Amino acid sequence: METGVFLITIIFSFGFMIWGFIRSASLFTSILRMVSLSLFMGLAIFIGSGVEVSATSTEETQYQEVNPVTGTVTNLVSTNTIKDVLIPADNSTWLGWVFMGFGMLNVVFIVKEALL
Repeated sequence: METGVFLITIIFSFGFMIWGFIRSASLFTSILRMVSLSLFMGLAIFIGSGVEVSATSTEETQYQEVNPVTGTVTNLVSTNTIKDVLIPADNSTWLGWVFMGFGMLNVVFIVKEALL
């Protein structure tokens, strides 16, 4: 999973959950809580299953080489791939349970709102 998608999902999940805390019970608040619930559960499944959160970038450097025998100029490209890991795949299962807990917290709030 790319880092940007992960961060946007976290921001929306917590934003909708906090919106549900602040606003009174209405249909729109219930919908936002359900969206927050689904986002947290999606994060729990992805992160809990061992998917790594990282950003990958590729740098290309172009340079020229002169053949000493014939004197011809050859264009060459050097490619360098950089990978920055935010959450490694082998150490992410506990974080999946944290996201599952936030999802269950939203379930509790939805049920509490429905019963009152």
